[in-house]
Amino acid sequence: MSSNLTIHRAAQEGQPGLIRSLLADNEKLINAKDEDGRTPLHWAATANNLGVTQLLISNAADPEARDSLGWTPLLIAAAAGQLENVTALLDAGAKVDAANDKGQTALHYAASKGNVPMGRLLITRGAEINARDRANQHPLHRAATTGNGAFLNILLHPPEGRPKTRLNTADRAGNTPLHLALESGHGEAAVILLEAGADRERPNSEGQVAEEIDGVGGEEQRRVRQYVVSRCDPWWQSAIEAHAVDRVHRMGPRKTVRVFQLIAENTIEPRCSRSAFAKSGLTETKAAKKQARFEDLKQIFGAE
Repeated sequence: MSSNLTIHRAAQEGQPGLIRSLLADNEKLINAKDEDGRTPLHWAATANNLGVTQLLISNAADPEARDSLGWTPLLIAAAAGQLENVTALLDAGAKVDAANDKGQTALHYAASKGNVPMGRLLITRGAEINARDRANQHPLHRAATTGNGAFLNILLHPPEGRPKTRLNTADRAGNTPLHLALESGHGEAAVILLEAGADRERPNSEGQVAEEIDGVGGEEQRRVRQYVVSRCDPWWQSAIEAHAVDRVHRMGPRKTVRVFQLIAENTIEPRCSRSAFAKSGLTETKAAKKQARFEDLKQIFGAE
C-alpha cells in the first residue's frame, strides 16, 4: 500500500525519476488504484506536468481507467483545465465522450468552466455537442448558466458536417438553456441564444417561459430583461406605439398629445428601432429621436 501511495503522489507532484524507479521494481504499479479508485494517471492528469503524463502513458497506463465515481483521467484533466494533458490522453486513445457516474462528459466540464480552448479541442476531436448528463443537461445548458458567450458560440457553430446543437432541449426541471441564461442574469447569453433561434415561448415544468423566471431577482433581473428586449424585440416598439395611439384616441379632445418614439433613451438599439419603424410604416426622424424620453412614454400611458 505504501508504494502504491508513493507512485500516486509522485505522479501528482511531478517526480518522473521516482516513478521510473518504482515501476522498475514493480511494473504493475502503473495502473494501481488508491482508496478513491484513482490511478497514477488520474493524478498526473490534474497537474501541469505533461512529461509525467507522457511517461505514464508510455509505460502502458490505462487512459480509460475509472475511479470510484466514474471519472477517467481525461475527465479530470478537462475539469482541471489541463489542455496539454487532454491532448496527450486523446492521442493515447482516451474516449472523448467518456462520462462519469453523473453522465457528465469532458465537454460538460469545459462548458462549466468557460474554457474556450478546451471546448474547441474537444469538439475538434469529435466530442458530442448534444451529450446529456443525468440531469438531462447538454453542454449548452452549462454554458448558458455561466453566461460565457464565446463558449456558447463554439457550441452553436459546430464544424461542418457535425449535428446541429439542440437549442431548446429541456433539462430535468424543464428549463431550456434560455431559461438558465436568464435565471442566472446573463443577458448577453440570452441574446446569443435567441438570435440562434431559441424558443422564448417554451415553458418549464412550472409553466414559466424564460422571461418569467425570477432568477437573480430585483433590479438586476429587471435590467437583464430590459436588455434582452432591447436587443431582440424590434416588434416591441411597434406594439408600444400602437398602444399609445389607441390611448390618444380614447382620450379624445381632452388632451393633445404628440406621439413620438416612445422608448427610453439607450434602451433600444438602433437596429431594433429601425426594424420596428419599417414594420409600422413610421418614419424615424431626428426630431423623433430627440423626443425619445421616458416622460413621453409616461405621458401617454399615464394619461386619463
